[in-house]
Parts: sequence; C-alpha cells; structure tokens
Amino acid sequence: MTPRLLSLTLLLTLSLLVTPNKAAAELPPKRFEIVQYGPHKRQRFYIWHAGHYAKPHDETPRPVLVYFFGGGFVFGSPGGGPFRGDMLKNGVTVVAGGYRFRQDGATKREILEDGARIIQYLRLNARRLNVDRSRIGVAGYSSGGVVAGWVALHGDLRDADNPDPLLRQSSRVSVCCLDAAQVHPVDLDSWERYTGSPLTLLRQGIYNFILLRLYGEGFVQPFERDDFMTAAAYEAALWDYQQDVFIFYQASRDDPPVCFYCNQPDDPDRYARRGNGGGLHSPLLMIPLERRLQELGVPVFWGRKKDCR
Repeated sequence: MTPRLLSLTLLLTLSLLVTPNKAAAELPPKRFEIVQYGPHKRQRFYIWHAGHYAKPHDETPRPVLVYFFGGGFVFGSPGGGPFRGDMLKNGVTVVAGGYRFRQDGATKREILEDGARIIQYLRLNARRLNVDRSRIGVAGYSSGGVVAGWVALHGDLRDADNPDPLLRQSSRVSVCCLDAAQVHPVDLDSWERYTGSPLTLLRQGIYNFILLRLYGEGFVQPFERDDFMTAAAYEAALWDYQQDVFIFYQASRDDPPVCFYCNQPDDPDRYARRGNGGGLHSPLLMIPLERRLQELGVPVFWGRKKDCR
C-alpha cells in the first residue's frame, strides 16, 4: 500500500474524509506555524492548517493528524511525515510533534508524555488553532511510532482536578498509524504466545538491542535499586514501569483503530543482510500488538508493499 492509499485508509477509518477541494492551493512546504507547548526547546510542534490551503480561505474546525518523527530518541526533527500532502488536500490539519530526547535528562515516561501533552494542548487551544477536538489522530515512524502508539493506547491522562488547564484536557485520540514501530512485548512468554516463537529475533540480537536503545540505556531512570529494601521489590517496581512504557501492555478494548505500515521484509535474517539496522524496523516487531488488538476486538489495518508482511 502506497503512502497515499494509507493516508486515505486513515481518513476513512476516522470518518475524517471530506470532499477534496479541486481548487485547493498548491502546498508550499513552509506554510506552517511553530507552537511551543512546554518549557524545553524540543517541546514544540509545527502545524499546517488545512484551512489555509482551501479556496476561499476556511477557518472551520478541522480534524488533525499528529505525526511523530523517528530517530531512536536521540535525533530528528518535526517534519510532518509522508501523509502531510494528502491530509492537507483532504481538509485535515497536520501537526509535526517534537519531543525530548534521551540526552535531555528525561525519563522514558516523560518523553512519551510529551506526545500526550501535544494532544492536550490542541484541545485546550482548539478554537485558536481551528481544531476539531473530537477528531484527532496520531501517527509515527520507528521511535516516533512508539510515541504515537503510547499516546493512542495508554489510558486517558486527563486530570480533572489539576490547576493547570492543559492537564485537565483529554489525551485520547480517534485513530493511530504505526510505521515500522518497535511496539513488541518485553516478556518472551507474550512474544511466544502471539507469534509462536521468539527465536528469530533472539538469534539476531534485535530484541535485546531494542530493549537497550529504545527503552533502557541512556534514559534517566525513575528509580534505582537502592530505593528499595529488597531485590524483589525493585524487580516488581521495574516490571510495573516497563508495562507502563511498553505499548503492548497498554492495549485495551476501548482503543482506537490502529493502522500498521511497514516497507521492510518480515524476515530479520534477510533484513540484517541488507545492512539497514539489523531488523529494527521489521514488521515482526508489530505483529504481537496487532494480534493482541484483534483479540480485544480493536479494528486493525495493514498497509504493505511487496516484501512486507
């Protein structure tokens, strides 16, 4: 499935599709607004207003797709993703979300929360930004897909009693698209249950590398072993934390539709030989979540090309 067809799948899933405006303006790459949603320099997003591309200019509240870039939580910058053009032409505003990196002194949970804060900011400022609060979707590539998936599947972060009006907003979204995202389970029992065997990933060392690069090594940890009286108490707290930041464990029956997209072969051996990350973007890393969501009755879609699952 091409990025264009996948864009349309997203639109239809959310019932976001509007009649394309044949007179829509060309999409100049720099017609956007930069919005700071938090105190850190990376806590900002770029927004392309769909109404600006309509003729005549239209300030009607628009559905929004928030796209998170990849980069292993160590590099990258907001860019709008491959869906931007099709979304804008079909009346959907596009947001490119920025978030803190590992080297910025944030825990993994805090980095993931940056994604949720963007959703809450959009709802709080919906009138100024011409956003339809009820039609917000998320998408992301690789580690950006980890952010998008966490925002989509995690329980609502709304705190009704918080004095900060932003934190009183809902963080829930209407649809999610994961592009080559590392959203697998951390325990091998779950991996074996949903795939039949974990041996392929273990043989390539992919699984352990991802655990370190995307979930452990380099991140500020929320607690240390010395904070606990016993090793058992520490391990229990660590497992609770892992379940909170690993998207797989956040899946529930009330989750929005999820679209998976990948343009890599599902055989990690073949992918590793191509010298492009050793299987870090294999569709295998999304299959357990896909099957878990299906088990829960959550609508799931796949965008695939010839050598993809």
